[in-house]
Amino acid sequence: MRPGVVWFGEQLDAAKIGTVENFVTADDCDLVIVAGTTALFGYITDWALRARGRTGQLIEVNPEETSLSQFATKSFREPAGVALPRAGSRDC
Repeated sequence: MRPGVVWFGEQLDAAKIGTVENFVTADDCDLVIVAGTTALFGYITDWALRARGRTGQLIEVNPEETSLSQFATKSFREPAGVALPRAGSRDC
């Protein structure tokens, strides 16, 4: 069985790209969470910034700083499997 991910070197599915494009152009999001990406591909940063618009929050969850870090309103420098379960708790 294959997980629902895109491996390095693979192309994104055109239908999924269309879905994301429709979403990020529809309206600004109040909150965008980007978790577990190296953000090496420009479309990751582009989609995150377009989705949050001018006033939305951008939270980055990643043990390492990425090219997206400079735009984040809050960063959690730990693995997504650790940070996300605690989201919303008093420990965040």
